[in-house]
Amino acid sequence: MYNLARRLPNVSSVCPICASIDETVLHVLWGCFAAKTVWKELDFYNCVKNSLDNSFVSLCSSVFSSLSSVQQEQFAWVIWRLWNRVNAHVHASKISWTPPIGNRLKINVDAATQVSSGRMGIGVVVRNCRGELLGALAKIAGMLFVQN
Repeated sequence: MYNLARRLPNVSSVCPICASIDETVLHVLWGCFAAKTVWKELDFYNCVKNSLDNSFVSLCSSVFSSLSSVQQEQFAWVIWRLWNRVNAHVHASKISWTPPIGNRLKINVDAATQVSSGRMGIGVVVRNCRGELLGALAKIAGMLFVQN
């Protein structure tokens, strides 16, 4: 919330989980003691630890170039779970997800852009009607612009 706290006076910039440092994306997903506890359980902990830089984008880029596809999915899933934990704590309610009707799949997609660097990231999660995770994808790419 650090960036949000700079824009909105009533938003705290302190990490809602550990309450000890300014909340940044890297802190919430990596630096917070609660996040580190999760990462240390994974077989690719050292790869993530050694890839840590000053930005989330560079972390993802480095990790995705060195992990197997299964580990990439695990990485994306852990990030999603850590982020949702913070949101649940901040908003004091569960993030709601409604399953698809019948025997269908539901695909949730999100994207973010960083215009200054000309980069974008996309995340995809696929679940069945029981809410079981069937697949996940996170990718960093260059942005495409359409000129009129």
